[in-house]
Amino acid sequence: MKKIWGKLIKNNRIVKDCVLDVGKSINFYENLKEVCYALQIETPVVLKKHTKEILEYSTTKFKEADFIDYINFDSLNIEYFDVD
Repeated sequence: MKKIWGKLIKNNRIVKDCVLDVGKSINFYENLKEVCYALQIETPVVLKKHTKEILEYSTTKFKEADFIDYINFDSLNIEYFDVD
């Protein structure tokens, strides 16, 4: 079973996070929307860089430039992991 972990980072500290169950299928954009909804933030713009990092490393980072509106945190880190 796969889970996705979203972390809001500010000054190198986790200020808010959430872990969601995604089952066996990985639809990155849909999972990202669910994490952003749970964290009560807007969904960032997903670039090729983010998709490539998720496929290769199961983790990616969204910075301020990836959001359309102002954000009050430094980055949104997304990570997939397996749970037995």
